[in-house]
Amino acid sequence: MLEAMGLGEAAGCAIRVSLPWNAQEDAAERFLAAYAAMRDRLSQRAAERPIFAA
Repeated sequence: MLEAMGLGEAAGCAIRVSLPWNAQEDAAERFLAAYAAMRDRLSQRAAERPIFAA
């Protein structure tokens, strides 16, 4: 879908979020806050347990 919207290579690094027409005004902000918290948890976990050992 994102390639069809003209994003080209950036479409491979993007997340498209759709909200219903009747979503609460703060729904996008709440999603972004939850996504950022998840990213932070996963980044911390990855730093504590590297996949490859040197």
